[in-house]
Amino acid sequence: MAKSRKHLNPQDRTRIVVLHEEGYSFRVIQKMKKKHKVALSLGGLHKIVKKHQETGTVCRRPGSGCPRKTTEREDRMLKRLAIKNRKTTAIKLCAIFETVTKRKVSSLHVPLEGG
Repeated sequence: MAKSRKHLNPQDRTRIVVLHEEGYSFRVIQKMKKKHKVALSLGGLHKIVKKHQETGTVCRRPGSGCPRKTTEREDRMLKRLAIKNRKTTAIKLCAIFETVTKRKVSSLHVPLEGG
């Protein structure tokens, strides 16, 4: 079973960087964080400090990935069309969607099952 990992908030990241700049070793910082119920590996601490040295910030960068082509409302519309016309193909649903919204969507995006 995979462990659930939580991201540190910017305040904790800043504390780690400040402690390191004050001369504390990664092991000492790790022990301090364990007292506060924050478990971090030495590699994780090192990455936070290294990122701060490279970028000058401790904030997380936005995730990569393709931006969404449809809104939640359009997703619900596609799902409703698929449930209403169960025998309709994905290509036909794409054509209906294009006439309504004037935007193209891939047939891979169209939900063919009701869930």
